[in-house]
Amino acid sequence: MKLKSFPFLVKTFYTWQTKHNLFIVSDFVDGSDLFTLWKQDQVLPEELVKLYVAELALTLDFLHANGVIYRDLKLENVLLDRNGHAKIIDFGLSKLVTPGERRTTICGTLQYMAPEVLKGECYTAACDWWSLGIVM
Repeated sequence: MKLKSFPFLVKTFYTWQTKHNLFIVSDFVDGSDLFTLWKQDQVLPEELVKLYVAELALTLDFLHANGVIYRDLKLENVLLDRNGHAKIIDFGLSKLVTPGERRTTICGTLQYMAPEVLKGECYTAACDWWSLGIVM
């Protein structure tokens, strides 16, 4: 599936694979990532947190409106461009679903997983909002 362009998603141009490797050609994001920023500063200014949460919320809303459950929102998967804007990367665990469709696959990063995902119960795209709360 190809999503139309969105300002807070890293654009992928090409992908291919060999027997042992997967190659992805995507946008170059010349900033940092949220994990590195958090590790350096430990506490981020409230205004910066508000900006990142707003951009991530808009991105999740865009993905969900296009039938995508992201399932791996975490600090390490949020790059920061040179202007300080967030861009989500790594769609390896994402799933294309129909409206209201539920999933039971346990996947994601343990520290950011919604309880229903962790327990292997049915879940919807709402699991991404839990992860955003953890990131926040």
